Amino acid sequence: MPAARFATNPDDATSAPAANGETLAAHVTRHLSRRVLERMVNPVFRGTRSWDAGATSAAFFAATKPHMIGRSTVHVLKGGMNSLAAALSRDLVLMLNTRALRIEAPASGPCRVEVERDGQGETLEADRVVCAVEGGHANALVPGLAPEDRDFMARVRYNPPGMVHVRLNRQVAARMNFFTDRAGGAIATYQKIPGNEAQGSHPLLYAQLIPEANRRARDEGMTDRIHEIVAKDLRRLYPTLDADRVDDHNQWVACMLPEFYPGCAAEVRRFLDRQAASRGRLHFCCDYLAQALVTGAAASGKAAAGWLVAQGGIDHRRNPCVRSRKDCPVACPAPVDSFRAEYVIMPGSGIRNGAPSEDFAGYAKAVIDGMTIHVSGTLGQGEDGQPPDDAGQKARNALASIDKALKQAESGLTDAVACRVYITDAAWLGEVFRDIRPTNTMLICQIPTQGAKVEIEITVSRAG
Repeated sequence: MPAARFATNPDDATSAPAANGETLAAHVTRHLSRRVLERMVNPVFRGTRSWDAGATSAAFFAATKPHMIGRSTVHVLKGGMNSLAAALSRDLVLMLNTRALRIEAPASGPCRVEVERDGQGETLEADRVVCAVEGGHANALVPGLAPEDRDFMARVRYNPPGMVHVRLNRQVAARMNFFTDRAGGAIATYQKIPGNEAQGSHPLLYAQLIPEANRRARDEGMTDRIHEIVAKDLRRLYPTLDADRVDDHNQWVACMLPEFYPGCAAEVRRFLDRQAASRGRLHFCCDYLAQALVTGAAASGKAAAGWLVAQGGIDHRRNPCVRSRKDCPVACPAPVDSFRAEYVIMPGSGIRNGAPSEDFAGYAKAVIDGMTIHVSGTLGQGEDGQPPDDAGQKARNALASIDKALKQAESGLTDAVACRVYITDAAWLGEVFRDIRPTNTMLICQIPTQGAKVEIEITVSRAG
């Protein structure tokens, strides 16, 4: 399974096609054991994601699990989940209390979005439109979708988890439980959360429904009375509930996470391929087109931003909401002013640095292929664009140039897995790679560039 890190992308369920048609239950049982399914996978997936392993595609598990092996740290946003939305909206014009009603993206003329704002109808016009709503709303919003795209959107599923938060009048010790199928009852996840007087938070009990109880709440119209469904189980888990309870808060999320059913990832891939081949001015992005994770949704949004850049739809020089290139939410193509131009991400998952030889020889500085980045041979010119005399300094310059390009893809030399060095005489590399230890091939040869003594080619993996 560790080898799958190089073949899968945790933010893309379609990167694990072999597992797409198999249920999660069957996949885990076949590759691990029935016991692992019952005691580890089911409690977590049913409790945190409200997924039934017998009805969920194994693509999610197969794409994400290889990247978790050997990891002991969970990284979260330093400023909390809200910081992501705040950063994304910082340079945008936001329209609050506004409901989108209809999107039209004709072959010519402006795109039109009909909205209702503060009870008043309004039509907005744009060159291009990105639709980032849940797939289940797409058909109602975009009546002009092609039949095969309408069929796909109609099959998009989201899970509807129900939760109960119980405020208590006394302090509790922290505790969390995930329950197996055999535990019975309606609760999948149970948590006791201590209060923090300094932060103004009260002690709480938290309970999340199992998938079957979610269906009952939805079908029987009990989404505002979830506490009634879990009352018996909560009293069993917390015997003094009636005496300690201050109040209850029922929480129902009609569409929390996309459900990748068996075969879904292949349908997603076909839709994305049709969208990529289309010359239309409407682009869809959301978690249902990537992965049921925050990072999956962000990756889908980043792909949409790349589409806008490729179409010429984002330019900080024409966008009054973006103050400068530094503040631009995506890397905008810009004229190359010098040999040592700023690296920019270009359409097609390529990284360029603006060197004249890139156009002359038809290559990119680096190419991103899923979680792998291939960096072209780099000579290591100095600040003036000329190679220094010292071979060791050439190597240092080359590695610094490579590292700068990799940072544009949120990577670096510390992710290196392979290094190939073409050299005319002995040079220096150990200072950089002594603690990284990638594979290394060194070839003594002639380099067809005047004054060049070292050329370095790197392969890195962002899979960790």
